[in-house]
Amino acid sequence: MRLPNLLPPENKTSYRLYLTSLYLRRLLQLQVVLAAVLLAVLAGQQYYLKQKLVVLNREVLVHKAATADFDIEDLQFAVNRETDRLKGANEILAVRPELSIYIDEVVKLLPAGVTLDSLSVSAVERQMSVQGRAAKRESIVVLQSRLAQSPLLNVLYDPLSNLTESRDAPFYFILKFKAEPAK
Repeated sequence: MRLPNLLPPENKTSYRLYLTSLYLRRLLQLQVVLAAVLLAVLAGQQYYLKQKLVVLNREVLVHKAATADFDIEDLQFAVNRETDRLKGANEILAVRPELSIYIDEVVKLLPAGVTLDSLSVSAVERQMSVQGRAAKRESIVVLQSRLAQSPLLNVLYDPLSNLTESRDAPFYFILKFKAEPAK
């Protein structure tokens, strides 16, 4: 329902102008506020994008420097070196079953109270060096006699220093492989 306008006719026009200017002012204020908010959002995006651009430029420089230092010859040399290492590892793995018989023989001959610290095998020289400790000197003598009677191993070096200590005695032997193992 519409209310009647009770203003005198001379004031109706001025009132309409007043209302129109009021609506226009509110609309203009709303547009100014929206423009300020939009300006703030755009300024924030511009700042963020500038920072992102700086970071990306740094990454481009790092990648350019990395590709400039990239040398095909060095890479090829590294690949060849690793290939040679893998070939050597494959050769060792091919020889390993042959040598495990000798390692098993040493382990079988160890008397009670004897521990191995290191066991080094040379497939080329067909020999191994054995280092360890024994609780008593007698255990070293037993080990030495067992090694001398072994069908697979020959004692190449057994120093007298193996027998100098009576308790917690260190020992060192160099053993030569006697025969080719049966395959």
